[in-house]
This record gives sequence, C-alpha cells and structure tokens, in this order.
Amino acid sequence: LFVLDYWILLHVLPSPSLSIAVHRVARRGALGVHLGEVIEEVSDTGAKVFAVDKLGRIVEDPKYVISAGDSIIVVGIGDSLYKAVSRAESVFRRHEEVLARRFAEMYGQAVRG
Repeated sequence: LFVLDYWILLHVLPSPSLSIAVHRVARRGALGVHLGEVIEEVSDTGAKVFAVDKLGRIVEDPKYVISAGDSIIVVGIGDSLYKAVSRAESVFRRHEEVLARRFAEMYGQAVRG
C-alpha cells in the first residue's frame, strides 16, 4: 500500500528552476476539498495546480472533490512553487480544523446526552 500525506518536491530543470511538488492524499484534511479551492488559493503565485485521480487520470475540473488515493500536483518556477505549496497546505489545514471542530461538537453532544 502506497500511503503518503506529505509533499515530495522534485527539481526538474536548473534553469529556469522548474520544479514539481506532489502530494498523495491518504487520510488527512485534503479529503473532501474541491480542487477549485486549491486552484483559487494559488492562482496569483504563477504556479499551476491539477490533480491525478486514483485511476491515473489528470483532473483540472474545479468542482472535483479530492479523495483518498488522489495526488495533487503543483508545477512552478522558482519561489512560485514554494508559495503555491504553502497556500495549498493552508487550504488543507483550514479544512482539517473545520472537521476537527465538527467532530468535537459531535463528541461533546454525545457525551452530554
């Protein structure tokens, strides 16, 4: 089983410093995020974001919901890649925080009940 929940950075060309970052979604807060949320968040960095679904198809549809087994791919030149990855992470962290609050509220209600 190939499980990752972190980014792998690959430096493809030294000039113009083209790099690729890959995030394989396993169990973290990226689950349930729309690809469009990530695309919008990184739109002003100059980097390009798309997904590869678990069947190996390239996905660029902003309405696509990221699920386990998908990979998020970010392609950028120079610092744009690092900015884009940081912003994509912020989308995932926000989603994780929302899920954690919902879980805490459900758990808290169940305990009181």
